[in-house]
Amino acid sequence: MLSFCDLHVHLGRASDQPVKITASPELTLDRAIEHAEKIRGLNVLGIIDAACNGVLKEFQGLVAKGYLGECPGGGLKTSSGFFAYPRFRMGNGHRRHSGSLFGIFPGDGRVRSL
Repeated sequence: MLSFCDLHVHLGRASDQPVKITASPELTLDRAIEHAEKIRGLNVLGIIDAACNGVLKEFQGLVAKGYLGECPGGGLKTSSGFFAYPRFRMGNGHRRHSGSLFGIFPGDGRVRSL
C-alpha cells in the first residue's frame, strides 16, 4: 500500500493553550487532520507535540467523540482510513533531535512511563 505522509507536524494551539510558538495558532489537531487529508491528499499524519498535555486532551476528545479510533498496531484512525500518529520530539542537547512514535494511545497513562 502506497502512503503519503507528513510525520513531523507541530500544532499551534491545543486546549486553548499555545503549543509551538512558530506554528499558526489556527492549526489545531482536528484542523491539521482535516487539512492533511482533504487538501494535501495525505493519508498519514504524525503530530510531533503529543507529549504536551493539551495535545493529549485533544486526542482523547477526538477519540471520545468517535472521530478517531485506536488501531491495534498503534496510532489512531478516522472512519475514512486516515491515520494520525501521536509522536514526541526528543533532543540530545547537541542540536540534534528525533521524533519518536507512540505505539499506544497517548492518553491512557502509559505515555508518561516511557
